[in-house]
Amino acid sequence: MNETQLLSKKNVVGVAMGEKWVDGTPTGKKSVLVFVEKKVPLDELAPEDIIEPTIDGLPSDVVGRSGVFKALGLQSVLADQGLSLRDRVRIRNLSSGYEWGGWEQRKATEQVFEAERRRRRKRRRRRKRRPYSVNRQGVARPLVAGLSISHPDVTAGTLGAIFKKNGKPVILSNNHVIANTNAAKIGDPIYQPGTFDGGRSSHAVGKLLDFEPMKNGVMQDSAIASIDVNYSTKFNLSRLDRIRGVVRPRMRRRVWKTGRTTGLTKGRIIGINGVFRVDYGDTRSRLITIRDCIVTTDMSRGGDSGSVLMDGNNGVGLLFAGSTRMTLHNRLTRVIKRYGLELFESAV
Repeated sequence: MNETQLLSKKNVVGVAMGEKWVDGTPTGKKSVLVFVEKKVPLDELAPEDIIEPTIDGLPSDVVGRSGVFKALGLQSVLADQGLSLRDRVRIRNLSSGYEWGGWEQRKATEQVFEAERRRRRKRRRRRKRRPYSVNRQGVARPLVAGLSISHPDVTAGTLGAIFKKNGKPVILSNNHVIANTNAAKIGDPIYQPGTFDGGRSSHAVGKLLDFEPMKNGVMQDSAIASIDVNYSTKFNLSRLDRIRGVVRPRMRRRVWKTGRTTGLTKGRIIGINGVFRVDYGDTRSRLITIRDCIVTTDMSRGGDSGSVLMDGNNGVGLLFAGSTRMTLHNRLTRVIKRYGLELFESAV
């Protein structure tokens, strides 16, 4: 399958292996899924932009209204407004009730964060009905999966999980969350909560250890960080952290994740071996082609980047991007191998 040729066609944003769908129902027939930002009538397309009915001997299935896939650190939510990190932190203060004068975009950001406040109230009501709860956007000790986290120059993303490397605990998240999309330096501090949620130097919980450089054709958006000794002696091994193993993705499997913004959400795997063009917003190279993606139904929003995708009690993916209808993940097996990570025995 020539992904480069398919991605060069008008409106195409990604391609993956999956099942052909008819009237919203999977048929079980293997198919090449071609994701387009929006469907366009055939008579409005140039001949070279028309998707062939078969690709490499398999039927093609055009998935319409996929939207634009964006990296889902919270930074991407406000990137199009052209705001600096300083102004984004000010927006966070506005959403908490603090005021300042002379900022012309205040009305627009009030609308953004009124929706955020409604989501927070809804989550608080849900937490009251659950025996285990954590304020994902506040200071949380000990560290657990699903918390707000970031590099000092990034707004916020999600602490995906805690693994071991050379016998020591490490944090797993995305490059664009804790390595600032290649702009960070090894040893930079990592904040919990992220800067957008009030994190500052006193909230540093570790340091950046390593990251996979972001470039066209990369197969993962990942990074790891050390954990300061003050926070590494105890782990709350709730269901959110009990990763019993790491498995490969399988079609139609029901999956779940816990993230900084949307908390615990569930979905289904609808595509594997995907290649997608992802909008990284603030980066110089705005669009980066990511390979070997897992595609699920919509289960995320900005700020959920870094969440570990779970199949039961097994890790399967690392969430990094999405659109309004679908979410993208890297294969967790590939991430584990890249850094030589191990599971905690107590979490098995």
